[in-house]
Amino acid sequence: MMSEEISSPPYPTDATNMPTLLRYLNDLRTWMIELGPWANETAMSLGATAYILPDESDIPPIPDMNHMQMLAINDVFNTLNTMRALRANWDRVVRINEECWESTRSVQERLQCVRASFDILTNAFILPEVREARNEKSKSRMLASMREMMRRMGMDENAMLSEGFMFEGDNTLLDPRGRAADSGKLTDLEFDALFHPPEEDLEEED
Repeated sequence: MMSEEISSPPYPTDATNMPTLLRYLNDLRTWMIELGPWANETAMSLGATAYILPDESDIPPIPDMNHMQMLAINDVFNTLNTMRALRANWDRVVRINEECWESTRSVQERLQCVRASFDILTNAFILPEVREARNEKSKSRMLASMREMMRRMGMDENAMLSEGFMFEGDNTLLDPRGRAADSGKLTDLEFDALFHPPEEDLEEED
């Protein structure tokens, strides 16, 4: 049986507007920071490093209203719905684990919820042009990966054109870091670099 008082992440209502959404996001950040020490200690003990939260100083701050008004409507809508889904899932976890709060299943699901709150905050304030640039870079890397896979299977450039992996007039190929290669010929790509970009690339994105 649970003995401590359980706090919950905020739930944006149908009446939510931009100022109240900003307040809900601030409440979500506070909730996550409060549970951060428990989450990190538990994740370390379970070896679940993917659920470890960064230091508070590295958690995205809540921007002002001017920034919020520059966000894409669809992105704001997605943030609102994701926050609702998080709260609904948290309520489910509390309800079904009331008698076994410290069970393995309960702990794992609570860790997932806390980590999800960080993911929401990380993505909630990205401006449309930044999000679009990141998406394009991701698409370019995936296309480079597919091209290399096709090359290793023996597919030539004409076959890649017919299959949509290259386009007419496209005489350059992207290297694993999303940059145009010097030659129009297919070159060996380091697959690890596609999914683990060098540190300088990460710094550029920041």
